[in-house]
Amino acid sequence: MSDSAPPCSAALPRYGVLTIRGPDARSFLQGQATCNIDEASDARALPGGLCNPQGRLYSSFLVVSDGSEDLLLRMHADIISITAANLNKYIVFSKADSADESEYYAITGLWGRGSRELIDEVCPEPPTQTNDVVTVGRDKIIQRDDTGERFECWLAAGEESLLAEALTRCIQCDAREWDALAVLAGEAEVQAATADEFIPQMLNYDVSGHVSFTKGCYTGQEVVARLHYRGTAKQIGRAHV
Repeated sequence: MSDSAPPCSAALPRYGVLTIRGPDARSFLQGQATCNIDEASDARALPGGLCNPQGRLYSSFLVVSDGSEDLLLRMHADIISITAANLNKYIVFSKADSADESEYYAITGLWGRGSRELIDEVCPEPPTQTNDVVTVGRDKIIQRDDTGERFECWLAAGEESLLAEALTRCIQCDAREWDALAVLAGEAEVQAATADEFIPQMLNYDVSGHVSFTKGCYTGQEVVARLHYRGTAKQIGRAHV
């Protein structure tokens, strides 16, 4: 890193990881999620949501493929049990299962001038676009903006790494500063307090990449698609970001 002020980082313990694993993991989640799961890979993260039959979101997530079968869903930790309980109603018909693997990752936000330089320092081939994913050892780095000044770092818990060491040289900040950047970026996420309250359009998920209108059926799809093609909502809700 240069002699300029170091970037900022903050631990984000509010996040956890729900893993869907097994040979049918991808096809199962494709039938549940609002996004096109086929577009998620080990090099590309994808935002998405999960709806109840009435089209209301009980979960939102950022999904990354891990290996040949596993899908890692990063979401607010307080909805992992809600999400698993809802998915488990249907997963019994697939060769897949779900597991809370939050203990394996310590998720940290990195942002500000110098963050790109830090990532370049630890990545032989750093991410370049929003939601690009790079895996370094067991750590994952996800670029979260177009300019390369905001990153999610998924640190393998309990392990030393070049990324973990580099983050110790950052200015340690409050997670609320990371939240403020998310608000400015127009990012809204479902939490336990807002589960089952909003349809995707109320959180602008129809324009933020969370919803695919061409992928086919998923739970709640009829309600979400009907509103999209009508273009108006009967009831306007207030989103909590």
